[in-house]
Amino acid sequence: MPIDETIFADVASNDTIDASDIRNRFRELQRFVNGGISPRTVTLGGDFEDTDFIKTQHIEKPEFYGSPHPRVEAISSDTIFRRRSNNRLDRYYRHEQIGSVLQDDFSGADNKLSAWQPIDGMAATVFCREACTAMVMGSFYVHDSGGSDGYANLDNLRSATTRQEAAYTRAMLAGRVIGETSLFLDTGSGPSLVDNTKRRIFSRGEQAYNCRRINHSFTIPVSLSKGENKISYRFYYRLKRRDDEGVRHIYFDARNFVVDCLYK
Repeated sequence: MPIDETIFADVASNDTIDASDIRNRFRELQRFVNGGISPRTVTLGGDFEDTDFIKTQHIEKPEFYGSPHPRVEAISSDTIFRRRSNNRLDRYYRHEQIGSVLQDDFSGADNKLSAWQPIDGMAATVFCREACTAMVMGSFYVHDSGGSDGYANLDNLRSATTRQEAAYTRAMLAGRVIGETSLFLDTGSGPSLVDNTKRRIFSRGEQAYNCRRINHSFTIPVSLSKGENKISYRFYYRLKRRDDEGVRHIYFDARNFVVDCLYK
């Protein structure tokens, strides 16, 4: 069915536009793009002059597998992906004031969903033509910076005892969980945390332990409903107290996010 011209009517300079007009236009555009485009036939007008508008490139090819498990997977699919390259211009910065929880002893934040904030470049709204299973895949490179253990440069400390205490404090800080990430799925009833996609982020001990520069990844099947589905990978900041100086900034680099919807 062609787009409704009564909804997308021209607007004159003196016309009044309210919120419902804008919402109606978005709904009609969504209907048209997600299944409302039709070819022209002899008896009915459509959106294409040529009835043979489906070409070879529009058909998803089947996958053939050989040994040790010969099979054919003839499944049509929709693939949605997001990508952010590994450079500072595409870096996603997180600060302690945004989406944090106060925990002296680490216990997670499963019961505080408002603290989890989506990571830029790792979220997608997927419109499914029918209920289906989707493979959600993602990867990112993450590390913290700017935190202080209170000792500054260890080489400037005169007392050997103080240097040992400072080194111990820095090593303990490197084992501290400063945040978690997890996949969230909203099929229409609100966001819910997806199990088995949690990843922990550790401090670098005032940047002394570069081994704490972490590359995380995940792959998990999820069930999507017909219509709109919101999928996002989120993060929350963990602080021990409000004036906690042990952590400050967290950087997310080289982010990839793929949603592959598989239809029967």
